[in-house]
Amino acid sequence: MKNLIVISLFVSLNILVKAQFGNEDLSMWSFEYGTGMNRISFDPDTIADYSWKIGKPDKTYFTEAYSKPNAICTELDTSYSKSDTISFTLKHYAMAGFEYAEYAILSGHYKVDCDSLNDYGLIEISFDNGNSWIDIFNNNEFSDLIDYYSPKPALTGRSDWTLFAVNLAKLGPYFDIVEGDSTIRIRFSFISDSIENFREGLMFDEIFFEDYTTSIKTPELLENHVSLYPNPAHTFLKVEIREPSAVEINIQILDITGRVVFHDYVPKPENYQIDVAFFRAGIYNYLVTYNSEGKNRQSFGKFIVIR
Repeated sequence: MKNLIVISLFVSLNILVKAQFGNEDLSMWSFEYGTGMNRISFDPDTIADYSWKIGKPDKTYFTEAYSKPNAICTELDTSYSKSDTISFTLKHYAMAGFEYAEYAILSGHYKVDCDSLNDYGLIEISFDNGNSWIDIFNNNEFSDLIDYYSPKPALTGRSDWTLFAVNLAKLGPYFDIVEGDSTIRIRFSFISDSIENFREGLMFDEIFFEDYTTSIKTPELLENHVSLYPNPAHTFLKVEIREPSAVEINIQILDITGRVVFHDYVPKPENYQIDVAFFRAGIYNYLVTYNSEGKNRQSFGKFIVIR
């Protein structure tokens, strides 16, 4: 019975999200079960020697993936090679988020162990089939068109698993991106100099590209009376319902894979907040239903948890 309730909630939320957000595309690379592998390519075009590897990391510092068992890594069980540049490219089919400059959110997690500054990673985006590339986190020309939802990733030195999240939607009109007629490419690279240092390199896991718009809404959702803030969140979320008569509030939170991670019933909304300190870093959907003056109302949206 519990499983049926969870499945029903997941299906209902997806129906509601499509009603609110209209055309939406979620590209997902978790590196388990072949997810998204038809949208990934490698340079060199083989995952043989001296290239990115997908699997279970088995090193001294790189001991496990962010979402076990697999990640994509500069070698799974040895140090990375010197004097090398290796890349993998993800392909995303543009939807309304780019066309209407609302939401085109690239997020993921990285872990790094390399010689600071001399060896480093890059994340770039191309709107012209790879003929030209924009450094997403280190390009001043387009920085005003990019919204950073997390600290800019430091893809050099040494750090544990860290979230990166960025909204690239404002680049859509600049590059004349059209829903259903444009392919976006995101390239992840690692560059090493000529000095051998026997460090472990760079890993990525749980990469998502979510592309949607709030411009297409059903009439009853034109006014959103619910806010969850701060967004991004770190330790807690405050829930504000701007309807004094709201009662019988039901709050559900799902992670980006559709798993319910929080569910609570609140008789009245005064000073209500959610502890998200135990949430993993990432993007979440929320669904809030409540009663106001005898009518059932709904509100939903997204927020980000950072660490």
